[in-house]
Order: sequence, then C-alpha cells, then structure tokens
Amino acid sequence: MPEDAAPKERRPIEVWAEAEPVKLGSMLFTVVEPHRGHEVAYNRWYERDHFYAGCMVGPYNFAGRRFVATAELISRITNPQDHETAFLFGDGAGAAILTRAKDGHRLHRMSLSGDAEQFTAIQRTGGGARKPWPDVHGDLQHFYIQMDGVAVFKHAVIGFVEKIEETLTREKLRPEDIDWVVPHQANARILRAVSKRVGIPYEKFVVTIAKYGNTSAASVSMALGWAAEEGIFTEGDRIIFCSVGAGLTFAGGLLVW
Repeated sequence: MPEDAAPKERRPIEVWAEAEPVKLGSMLFTVVEPHRGHEVAYNRWYERDHFYAGCMVGPYNFAGRRFVATAELISRITNPQDHETAFLFGDGAGAAILTRAKDGHRLHRMSLSGDAEQFTAIQRTGGGARKPWPDVHGDLQHFYIQMDGVAVFKHAVIGFVEKIEETLTREKLRPEDIDWVVPHQANARILRAVSKRVGIPYEKFVVTIAKYGNTSAASVSMALGWAAEEGIFTEGDRIIFCSVGAGLTFAGGLLVW
C-alpha cells in the first residue's frame, strides 16, 4: 500500500469526542515573568501540575467544553551522562475534555499548593532570564535538569500524602472508600511509601512508569488515559489524583468515574 494511502492512526481523544465534536470557544494562555533575582525559583514552576491547573483555572469563564492537554519533551533538558536522571524521564502527551454535562464522570474540587523554599530539589538553572544561553565554551551543565534525589524523595512523599489526606477530609471519605489513585508517575519507591502512609493498597495505584517513564507534566493525563483505555475503571469508582512537581508544587483532588 502506498504511504500516502495508508490510514492514519487515530488518537484516543479524537475517538472519544467523535459523537459530538469539541468546539473551542476560548483559550487560556499563561505566562510567568519572575522578579529579578528570583528567576530560578520560577523555573519550571507547576511543572507536573499543569493538568490540574488546566482543569481548575477559571471554570466559569469557559462556556460548554474545555480541551485540556499536557505535553512534555523533558528529554531535551535531560543530561544523558547523568545516571541519576537520564533513565527516569520520558516524553509524552495526554488530553481530556471537560464539559458541564449533568451526567458522566464528575470532577470534584482540586487543590494546588507549593513550597518555594524547596526549589533547589528539582531545578534547571540555565535558560531563564539570569542565564539565557550557554557561555562561550558551550558548557550545557546548567541547561540540564538537576535533581537532589534525597530531598525529592522526602518532600514528594510528604506532598503526596498531604494531598491525598486533604482530599479524603474534604470529601468526607476514608482510605477504604477509594477505588484508585492516579498519581504523578515519580517512581515506584516513592509511590509505595505513599501507599503505606495513607493506608491505600499499592495495587490501587495506577502506575505506568515501566511503560512510559516519568513524563513530568504529562504523566497524570497519560496514566488516566491508559487506565481508561484498559477499562480498569467502573462506574462510580472514586479516583484520587495527586501530584508533586518542581517548585516544589503539590496538587490533588477527586474524580468519580
């Protein structure tokens, strides 16, 4: 079959929206310009929480439907010689369609918070206003993502746990009431520690790290999409979202399938 005659592979979001095409009425575009001297603290701010932010920001300013997409090309800023980060990260993208329909999946209140004092745990010191391009010697070290593994583990576990427990309290639920947890795909060791602390079995955590790696801003939407395609959710399932990202930032909330 000639290449130009080959059928194109259809993406899941197009298939799911086929019955009633999405009509875009508005676009949300955000830019953060840090104060001089604080560029590093803002670098990749809300990195892994874009999916939640896209679902939350200005819900009543968008009529009808909203297309929320998250994409990541983190391999471009990952040092292939850094054995602590090179094997962790992957590229990917995911998307969801939000509507005001009275039936279907119900997205409850989401929450975002942050702790800028921990910004050095995950950072990329080059590429911002302070150091926009490499020096004359072409040193790219500052332009790769830098991670303090010990600090990330400690604060990621604390952040995940806080967001899950906040959601349980806000929704008046107990750990045993939760059917699934769709977390940011940090790493299995962090997620197992979180599972133990919150009392939700690790088997209820949707984990796609072995398939896609840590896809940063896209990891939650990709994990949700994979689980939906696999059909593991059933009507009425209570699903907790939770995320920890560079900044450091934290996010979480409840979805009822």
